Amino acid sequence: MEQNSLTVYVIILNWNNFDDTDKCIHSLLEIKDERIKVVIVDNHSTDNSAQLLKEKYSHLPILVTSTNNGYAGGMNIGIKYALDNSANYIIISNNDIIYPKDFLPPLLEIINSDLSIGIISPKVLYMHDKNKIYCAGADFKLLRGSGVAAFQGKNTSKFGNEIREISMAEGSCFLARKEVFLKSGLFCEDFFMYFEDLEFSDRVRENYKIFFTPKSIVYHKGGAGSNWKNHSPLYYYYYTRNRYLYFKKYKLSVKIYVLFYSLFVSLAKGITLIKEFILDKNSRQKYMLCLNSLIRGNSDGIKIFFKK
Repeated sequence: MEQNSLTVYVIILNWNNFDDTDKCIHSLLEIKDERIKVVIVDNHSTDNSAQLLKEKYSHLPILVTSTNNGYAGGMNIGIKYALDNSANYIIISNNDIIYPKDFLPPLLEIINSDLSIGIISPKVLYMHDKNKIYCAGADFKLLRGSGVAAFQGKNTSKFGNEIREISMAEGSCFLARKEVFLKSGLFCEDFFMYFEDLEFSDRVRENYKIFFTPKSIVYHKGGAGSNWKNHSPLYYYYYTRNRYLYFKKYKLSVKIYVLFYSLFVSLAKGITLIKEFILDKNSRQKYMLCLNSLIRGNSDGIKIFFKK
């Protein structure tokens, strides 16, 4: 296929965050590449961000949902739209990504060099410190009980500078062939948010390779928080619960390890939240919500874990 005739759909999911979504869209439109088609999915925002997006980007498809379908469900709506509208490639994108003008050609170069490559991930740097890596590819790490972003926090000039095969397409940003979704399916909506990219990558690797290239660079604001005290109640619930959900398919010995690992990490997180609750009187409600979410995440996750 001629490179100039293909279509690359970028799926951007908005939820109560017009400012970041606006900057992300603006960066893509500034590239002025006719191959790039932007699709916005508003995941049942409760502020006026959906209306603001409709007013500013009336020329773009904006898919507004009637319920919050989570990251997995919201992205699936955008993916289905792209597939129905002759997409050749689909980019999964967080709404707080900024795209430089030269980000796309290196991704297409790698993925078109080998038909066995289904997904290619760029090098994602922190927006607030462009010398530090947010993610230079990602891999499944059993001992960590999750997928782990490679070289996170490391200096970009020293780390993550080789093209390599990876085991996980980290969900903040990656480009995939349309055939990946047709053969491997969409994101599993049971996860809602967190771990959906790891489970999806497992299915993709049954048919395709996943690669990372440092030649394409994008910038990520990073919304979940840089440390435990900054994370949201949604993170504490879904990240905790979904570890159990993901490992449900594993053998008993692995599940026992994951159970103790999850409880140990949750204890450490809980101590941090209690400490912040005591020290920060102005944010006690937030930390109490986070602590309750952490407890519920374990409770619901363990029920899922051992349910036959």
